[in-house]
Amino acid sequence: MIGRGAYNDPWGCLADADRSVYGDAANAAPSRRWVIQRYLEYAEPMLGRWCVKADGHADPSVRTLMRPLLNLFHGEAGSKRWKAEVDAVLKAGKLASAMEHEQQGGKRHRSLPQAEAPGEPLLLPPKRQIGGASAAAPDPSRVWLPDLVQRFAGFLTCNEVACVLRLVNKAAAAQFSRPEDRTVRLSLPVPHREFARRWGGRDVVRSLTPKQRRLLPCLTARSGSIANLKVLLARGEAGHVLETAVLGAATAAGHIGVRSWLRLQGCTWSIELHPAREAARCGHTAMCEWLVVNRCAQSRELTCEAARGGHVGLMDLLLRSASGCSPDTITSLLEGAASGCDLPTLQRLLHTYLDSDHVDRHSAEQKAAVLAAAAASPTPDWRAKVECLEDRGYPRTGADCSAAASLPDWRARLGWLRQRGYLLTSAALVEAAGGGHVEALQYLLAEGVEMDAGTANRAALHAAKAGHVAVLQALAGAPTFRAAALVDALAAAAEQGHLRVVAWLADVLGGRALTVRVFVSAVRSGSLELLAWLRAHGCPWDATVFAEAAGLGSEEQVEWLAARGCPMGEEGEPYLSALRHQGLVLPPLQCLQRLGCPWGPTGAVFLCALERCQRLDAASSCRAALRALTWLLVQGCPVEPGAAVQLAEAQLGRFHHARMEELLLWLVGGASAVAPDPSPDPSRVWLPDLVPRFASFLTCNEVACILRLVNKAAAAQFSRPEDRTVRLSLPVPHREFARRWGGRDAVRSLTLARRRLLPCLTARSGSIANLKVLLARGEAGHVLESAVLDAATAAGHIKVVAWLRSQGCAWSADSHAAREAARCGHTAMCEWLVANSLAQSCELACGAAHGGHVGLMDLLLRSAPGCSPDTITSLLEAAAAGCDLPTLQRLLHAYLDSDHVDRHSAEQKAAVLAAAAASLTEDWRAKVECLEDRGYPRTGADCSAAASLPDWRARLGWLRQRGYRLTSAALVEAAGGGHVDALQYLVAEGVEMDADTIKRAALHAAKAGHVAVLQVLVGGPTFRAAALVGALAAAAEEGHLPVVAWLADVLGCRARTVRMFEPAVRSGSMELLAWLHARRYEWHERVFAEAAGLGSEEQVEWLAARGCPMGKDGEPYLSALRHQGLVLPPLQCLQRLGCPWGPTGAVLLRALERSQPLGAAFSGRTALRALTWLLVQGCPVELGAAVQLAEAQLGKALEPAERAWMEELLPWLVEQQHRRD
Repeated sequence: MIGRGAYNDPWGCLADADRSVYGDAANAAPSRRWVIQRYLEYAEPMLGRWCVKADGHADPSVRTLMRPLLNLFHGEAGSKRWKAEVDAVLKAGKLASAMEHEQQGGKRHRSLPQAEAPGEPLLLPPKRQIGGASAAAPDPSRVWLPDLVQRFAGFLTCNEVACVLRLVNKAAAAQFSRPEDRTVRLSLPVPHREFARRWGGRDVVRSLTPKQRRLLPCLTARSGSIANLKVLLARGEAGHVLETAVLGAATAAGHIGVRSWLRLQGCTWSIELHPAREAARCGHTAMCEWLVVNRCAQSRELTCEAARGGHVGLMDLLLRSASGCSPDTITSLLEGAASGCDLPTLQRLLHTYLDSDHVDRHSAEQKAAVLAAAAASPTPDWRAKVECLEDRGYPRTGADCSAAASLPDWRARLGWLRQRGYLLTSAALVEAAGGGHVEALQYLLAEGVEMDAGTANRAALHAAKAGHVAVLQALAGAPTFRAAALVDALAAAAEQGHLRVVAWLADVLGGRALTVRVFVSAVRSGSLELLAWLRAHGCPWDATVFAEAAGLGSEEQVEWLAARGCPMGEEGEPYLSALRHQGLVLPPLQCLQRLGCPWGPTGAVFLCALERCQRLDAASSCRAALRALTWLLVQGCPVEPGAAVQLAEAQLGRFHHARMEELLLWLVGGASAVAPDPSPDPSRVWLPDLVPRFASFLTCNEVACILRLVNKAAAAQFSRPEDRTVRLSLPVPHREFARRWGGRDAVRSLTLARRRLLPCLTARSGSIANLKVLLARGEAGHVLESAVLDAATAAGHIKVVAWLRSQGCAWSADSHAAREAARCGHTAMCEWLVANSLAQSCELACGAAHGGHVGLMDLLLRSAPGCSPDTITSLLEAAAAGCDLPTLQRLLHAYLDSDHVDRHSAEQKAAVLAAAAASLTEDWRAKVECLEDRGYPRTGADCSAAASLPDWRARLGWLRQRGYRLTSAALVEAAGGGHVDALQYLVAEGVEMDADTIKRAALHAAKAGHVAVLQVLVGGPTFRAAALVGALAAAAEEGHLPVVAWLADVLGCRARTVRMFEPAVRSGSMELLAWLHARRYEWHERVFAEAAGLGSEEQVEWLAARGCPMGKDGEPYLSALRHQGLVLPPLQCLQRLGCPWGPTGAVLLRALERSQPLGAAFSGRTALRALTWLLVQGCPVELGAAVQLAEAQLGKALEPAERAWMEELLPWLVEQQHRRD
């Protein structure tokens, strides 16, 4: 019965969240209002059921019946609302009048809420304690019920008990006074308020060593609390919070949200796989799936750890997604299953990977490791697993007993294993000592296990590190043990801070064992109690102790040592140690300076600080480094300017990271702000001879975006066009990129082709931060196109590719990008593409050979299953172009001589010889001769390929001497390459130049902008002006105004017959459009429509301002939708300029057609916004036809995403139709 249950265990009944006040309406748990109502159904008939006295007192009374409900929620957040809920329910029932009667009779219970007038708030006592007692309660024991509180504590975590419940009152503190109740475990969730109070201050880590300070964010990340990590980050702990170890801790604990937040803050992922394996061992399925999907770990690597953790379901899931397992992986999998899984699972894996193969390729050592894992397995059926492996012939070794000796049930395991003939070795003795099992150690010694000097040293070292005094005592009592084995153990115990162990060892070894080495080890432990004990017992110290404390100890230790006279030394070693171990962090340096620590030799400390600058990475703050360097100068740190400049010069080449520019500015021009004697002469700060040497270590974009902006002298010194040009395909400083391309109108001057090119170039630069700038501006349609992914692939940026894939960018089926990556020698990208089945090894090998990367080519060929004849031809052609002669000969022998049949056609052989003739290697002549000796035919293609190269004269002369022919194709290549001398040479050699050749040569030259080549062609005897008509349009489309002007002058009136404005619009050149308009070239409606679809907004506005006809059929809107899709800015620009909508429904129907191929690069929400905008702006529509079109598209939709979009769009159209009707 719910009433009696609530009376006996109210907190147990009401433990779930209340959906009436706080909870989710979908929560199936009983709400507290529901519990109150059910209880009243029980209490109403119970009132006065036993007896009613003459004075009207009922038994049970209202107080008795309402005791389980009153003030249960006192002390909780929202307790006043809970009281109001109770009161509201009471007023609706029969108990209301009885309660009022008791109150009027002066019998109201002190904890009953006073009945209030309707509409007035419920008044609560001014002071409250847990349980609902007021400050005036005379007997606290009636409020604080230890049994009830203990049951309540069972629903709390250990940290909530330690940080919250214990602090309620003195009774709570007394009740929960055990060490485990007072210990806060940082790897578990800690209440945010208490965490912020303890770790949010500036001096909260003074008592922590650097190791402990690094451990703090790792433990916080394991707890899964982003809010607590933000506390550490806000305190200036970015150097520790954003280390890869913190990301690894979040990964190992399975907190995907924490991991994503850390990556957003700039934390980098480590190649160390230990966190991923630990996540699998702990059974974090979601994290493992995320790691595999995002290529952060391989399924087969995680499978072994999932088996070790006993998570069979996760193991099977990962095995299904694994491409295959190597013999070593199978061994690790069986070892993990023997350790963590049950016998049936182990048998299933043995059958799958060994019985089905009919051959057991595992070595004796691998089998022994599997059997040892079974012997140390924590599962109940460990004996059965050992017997199963013995039946399969797995060998018995001493490793089995060693693994079992460290377990709590060592006696049963060792006894059973000994009965089956397993050997006891010294390794078991070491394991028992490390595990703290004194009885096991004594048992092994009694069984005659030999303890030589090495075993004694290792056992004592393990026991001392773990703090097991009893083990050390047992070792010392062994007959063969020597006290010398305890010397290293003393230092190990001191390093771990085990005072009891140190005291016992010092007593055994005598006072001489307390050396400076022990004191140095004790400093690393961070235990002030241990330092005080050592000092009290006469342990010596010297300057190395103080330096060690400065580098690896805490600030409290440093101050403690200084206060007791520990020598600091005169060489500045404490500063060097602090910089060496903690980096450019100010508090340790400030502490040393405050204590009067000497700087040491001139320049040593400052040079060490500069050396630390080379280790700055994405997780470090360059601004903090500048603050540290400035502080050193302000505090009077001695500096040698010449040596500092030389060191900075040598290290600047390694400063390629996001915040490098700030350090550069400080080095070049900012140091004068802190110089002790600032000079009025700016030349002493800005040294024109020194600055170019700095600039040589920078990229061209760093010079253009940073160095030029330092001051006017820098701008004047770097004023050449190449110094002012920003190359978007190379890394661009993020701040400058965001300033230029982060605004809403940043791309108004770009044509559609250039808007699509911008994210491709950014992806080639490898900057995810800059891509995020474009994505945040609403350029998802361009940033997430497959061409951007191809650009990142071709540039070899695996992280950019992974990020684009995570944003929904689809992979292109075109393998050109993969070949480009191979041609550029991006080994990691090629391996990733092959491993993920995104490219074939043979195809990539051809690209690698073309780029001359022989090692990568051989690597890919080894992993290729085989090459087709066409692929072999492509490989030979690529090797002839990019590799040296020995490599080409090796491939010829491997693929032709070994086959004894040359299946290549004459055309294929000619292509290989032409590639050799145009090769950029120094031995191209030798390669040509080699191929000639093999009978490869001489064709005109050889001279054609050589004619486009800078050294065309030497190549053509040598080839002509060997009988190669000059053809018209060579003339076209020379024209396209802009080689006027080569063109004249070919014409002088009598190369036929017919009309078609002239036309193609002129077209190539016009596209490339070579006016001088066109002038040579025009001067030829067979030239006809008609050949330049196509060249004029080509030059206009590329935006080459000098070429257009010259061709227009040559063609005269005939140039007016060429439609010039459309190709000029596609070029994006406003200068060219102005030139054409000034010379009154004809334009028409098609020009405006072309600008709306393929041009820029600036072009559209320019044309409209100068009266370019827009037309009445709405073609500009249709062109914009056809080429740019459902993107609002072009449509808004046209509507703002007053462009007519055209026929009713045409624009909206085109928009609906463009909404059909929605994929990863498009957003249904964006499409709906565009369609809604069209309707709001008054676009004429025929919604009936629109609904029919949507229904037809829904019937044709095949992809799930496409069907989902149409199913969302169709109701929207129907709703709009109903509104119009």
